Amino acid sequence: MGAERVEAAAEQAQTQVKARGTYLVIEPKETNEESAPTYIHCNSQTDFILPPPPSPVSLTSRDKEGSTCTSSTRVPLKLVKVPITKIATKPNTQQSFSSTVSSSTTSSSTTSSSSSLSYSAKEVNKSLNLHLGLPVNPRDIKLLRLVCKIMSFFLGFVEQILFRSWDSVPLRLRQTLALKAWNIYFPMHKLLLSNKTGIHPNASYEYHAMTTILYWGRLFPVTIARMRFSLSQLCCCHGVETYPLTKSIVCTSTTTGNRNSKTSIQKERLLKAANVHVIQYDMAQKRDLHLPTPYKRVNAPPTTNQSANENKVDPTEVTGYIIQHNHEPSKKILLWLYGGAYLSGDSKGNLNFAEKIGQQCDYMDVFLPNYRLLPEYTFFDAIYDVCLAYEYLITVRGYHPKDVMLFGISSGGGLLVRLLQRIVEFKNEMAVHEGDDHDECDYEGEIIISSDGNQDGNRDNNVEKKKKKKKLLQLVPSGALLMCPFVDYTKPKGSFIEYIAHDLIVNESVFEEGEQYLQTLGSEESNRRESPVHRSCKGLPPLCIITSEHECVYDQDILLCNNARRDGVRVDLGLWKYMCHVWPVWSGFIPESRQAVDFMCDWMKEISSS
Repeated sequence: MGAERVEAAAEQAQTQVKARGTYLVIEPKETNEESAPTYIHCNSQTDFILPPPPSPVSLTSRDKEGSTCTSSTRVPLKLVKVPITKIATKPNTQQSFSSTVSSSTTSSSTTSSSSSLSYSAKEVNKSLNLHLGLPVNPRDIKLLRLVCKIMSFFLGFVEQILFRSWDSVPLRLRQTLALKAWNIYFPMHKLLLSNKTGIHPNASYEYHAMTTILYWGRLFPVTIARMRFSLSQLCCCHGVETYPLTKSIVCTSTTTGNRNSKTSIQKERLLKAANVHVIQYDMAQKRDLHLPTPYKRVNAPPTTNQSANENKVDPTEVTGYIIQHNHEPSKKILLWLYGGAYLSGDSKGNLNFAEKIGQQCDYMDVFLPNYRLLPEYTFFDAIYDVCLAYEYLITVRGYHPKDVMLFGISSGGGLLVRLLQRIVEFKNEMAVHEGDDHDECDYEGEIIISSDGNQDGNRDNNVEKKKKKKKLLQLVPSGALLMCPFVDYTKPKGSFIEYIAHDLIVNESVFEEGEQYLQTLGSEESNRRESPVHRSCKGLPPLCIITSEHECVYDQDILLCNNARRDGVRVDLGLWKYMCHVWPVWSGFIPESRQAVDFMCDWMKEISSS
C-alpha cells in the first residue's frame, strides 16, 4: 500500500508540473504546497526538495524489477522544486513528522501566517528519535564512557599496525569484504530493528541500518590519525558492484539442434576502469604565478600555528590525480576537492567515488589535487594550494574556465567558494570587465605551454600569451557543485552544535577534537573575514548546494544560499530530510545517497551543456 500511495502521489504531482531541464518545477499557487516541509530555519526562497514517503521504504521494496541496493535499474527519482519558506506545524512532537499528507492539509491562511516563523535546531531535535530510540543517552552513562576510553587507550598502541595491515590488503578485496558484510548485516537489521533506530521512521531501512553502525563512534575519543584513516577508506564503499547497471545489451541465444533463437535484453555493468594519472608538476617553471599571490606565506595573516608562521617558503608543486575515462582527455573537466574539516581527507581515497561521478557526467575527466591540512599547516596554505591547482588546470593543462566544473565536499566546498571569490577579486584587481572577457581572450588552444614549461615563439608572442593567461584566470568556471559545504569558521552555533547529537559523521567526539582548530585563524574577526559565507558572492557562477535539514552545516548552507542569491548568483538548493553530513558518499548502500548523486550529476550535465 505504501508503494501505491507513493506512485499515486507522483502521478498527481506530474499533472501540476512542467519540465525545466532535468528537474521538475511546481507552479506557484495561492494555496499551500503539498510538499512543503514542516519547518525552516532561514528564508530560503524556492528550492528542490525530496518529501519523505508516507512509510519507510528501501530501494529493493520500491523497485518493481526487484533489484537490490547494489544493482539498481530503476529510473532515478528526481527532486521536485517547491517553496520551502512555508511551514505548517511546529515540530514539537514525533507525530508532526509522521506524515507528509497531514502537513499538506493545512489551510492557506494558516500557512501564510506561520511562514515568518523560524524554529531553532534545539526545538527540532525534540521532534526526532535520538540515541537509536534508547531511553537514555549512552554518552551520559559514565561507566560506559570510561570503558570506551580505556579501550581507545589500548587501541592506540596497535592501531597504526592495524591501519597499515588493512591498507596492505588489495583494494578490490577490501571493497568485496565491505559489500559482503553489508549484505549480511542489512537484512538482519531490517528484520530485527526495522526503522526504529534512525532519527525518523520515514528514512529508508538502509539508512536506519547505517545509523545503528555509526552511532557508537561518538562514545570513543577521536584523533586526527583516526579521522585521516577513516576518510582514506572511502574507496572501499565504491566497488564495481555498487555501480548502477548502466548499459543495455541484446543477447541472442540458440538452442543446440534447434533453429529457434531467443533474443533477450540484459543489463551489463560498466566495469571499464578509467586511467588514473599521477600529477606532480612544478609551477615554478611558469616563472610567474598570478592567482594565489595574496595567500603566499609572506602576505598571509599570522595564525596561532607558530611553526607555520615561521615557515615563509611556499611550495610551487601541484600534486594529485587525474582520472581519464577515454584515450583522449575530455573537453570538460571536473575539479574535485575532498573534505575532512581541513584536518583529514585525501585525493587517493576519493578516486573511486570521483570516477563514478565522472562516468555519470558523460565521462568527464576528474582532477583531484592535494592540499595541505591542519594542524601541520594553516588554512591559508590550503587556499593557496587550491588556487595553484586551478591555475595549473588553466595555464598548463590548457582548459578554458568555461570547460571547468567544480565539485567540493564539506570543507572542500568551502575552499571552492573561496577560490571563486578569489577569481572575482583578481578580476577586480586587474580592472577587467567581465563582459569583455570572451571578446578579448577567445580561447582556441593557443596558450597551451609545453610539458617542460617553456613557451614557444618570440618575445612578443610570449608577452601576449601571458596577457591572455591573466585574462583567462579572471573568468570564473562554468559552475560549482557544493556537497554539504563547510563555509562558516566563526564560533559554532545553531545546527552546528545541536545536530551533532544525531549526525553520523560530525558527532560529539569529532566536534570536540576539531573545534579547537577553528581558532587557528586567530581572532573571531579574522575567522569571520575568512569564512566564505561572510564574504561577497557577487560575480560567482551558478551554484548547486546539496544539504540536509538535519545535518550539522544546514544553517550555514542556507545562509550561503541566501547570501549568494542576494548578490545575484543563481543557486539551486537540493534539500533532503533526516540525512547526516555528506551522506551522498554512501551511494553504494543508501537509496537517499543514490538519489543525491543522480541529482548532482544531472545538475552538472545541465550546466556544462548550457
